[in-house]
Amino acid sequence: MSAIEWIETTKKKEQPIIDGHLFKVKERKSGGKAYWICNTKGCDVRAVTNNRNLVHINKNHWHNCESKEIITRKYANQCKNVIRKNPLKPIPQIFNEERLTFVNNDYNNREEVIATLPNYESIKSSLYRTKKENFPSQPAIRSQLIINDLWSKTIDGRDFVLADNGIDDRIIIFGTSAFLIKACSLQNSVVFMDGTFKSTPPLFKQI
Repeated sequence: MSAIEWIETTKKKEQPIIDGHLFKVKERKSGGKAYWICNTKGCDVRAVTNNRNLVHINKNHWHNCESKEIITRKYANQCKNVIRKNPLKPIPQIFNEERLTFVNNDYNNREEVIATLPNYESIKSSLYRTKKENFPSQPAIRSQLIINDLWSKTIDGRDFVLADNGIDDRIIIFGTSAFLIKACSLQNSVVFMDGTFKSTPPLFKQI
């Protein structure tokens, strides 16, 4: 029986890998049935799946497996899954950590995997697009800005919004209560604050 696994495409659809060969969709039917053809140009091997299970494959391929493309796609998808789980984690850090994890997986040819993995510049744009997809949409007016859940916490889970007052004329104070207590508990403490206009995000006038 042929081995089948699934990989995510750039359009967030599933694509089968059967015995180390990529297949592209030829036709999808209602009820979960789909017809596929080998991804390599000139190869007419076809397959049929039903609800992600392989039903039929008609013949053998005349070419070698697309190991380079498969390794590249799997690694990119692995990075994207980490981004979706933790969108605040820096992309370069994810790239380096997942590269090490990917190489240390049980691959028959570790040197081939290292040589095949994409460099940072080649997949950077794709990873940042995934990150952007997992961020809240940009509000058009200040009253549409909602800061909650992940976006109102520090990395270690502490509340980071001290105050959020107003609707259109809005003032938001970021910080932790621990820092505020410490700043106000110092003897004869005076807190100096300054503002900046240059790096102010859209919709606001001053930081």
